[in-house]
Amino acid sequence: MSRREWKSEIRTTAEIFLVIFLVTAIAVTVSTLLLLHNANADRAQLLRYATPTFFNVLFLTFLYTAVYMAWRYFTVVKAARKIQSALSRMTSGDFEVKLDLSETYGNLAPIAAGVNVTAEELKSVETLKTDFLSNVTHELKTPLAGLRLWCELTDEHNVKENAAKELQLIEKMETLVR
Repeated sequence: MSRREWKSEIRTTAEIFLVIFLVTAIAVTVSTLLLLHNANADRAQLLRYATPTFFNVLFLTFLYTAVYMAWRYFTVVKAARKIQSALSRMTSGDFEVKLDLSETYGNLAPIAAGVNVTAEELKSVETLKTDFLSNVTHELKTPLAGLRLWCELTDEHNVKENAAKELQLIEKMETLVR
């Protein structure tokens, strides 16, 4: 993980922690105050319960944050890394990539399916390109072979004075076609 990603992950974790802390603090504080108000507690009793309530809120916040981060890691981060790895392989020219959609991708499942479709399409385009180049090479070799034969025959019979130059040109063209 790069330094930038690490900072982003810490920032995200801190934001999540803060939100969970505030929600838990409000919920626990309001419930505690309502309970003590209904029990007709005085100010001293309210202050006595304030510190343990704060630490309970802090503990619950850490617990909720840990559970959330574990859930996030296993459902989002892990799946995103697999998709990122597959895309890197595709960028390198490996179109045999196939993400197993039976694994848990959560909300990223449509993206994983899209990566699989893209890999299949790119693989078929690569096959078409290879076939096209093979066909073009074959189609060019046939007339060049005829021209070569004609130049060799004219060179043998001294019919044309530029036959040797033309033969060299045809040989250069043949090396390009290969």
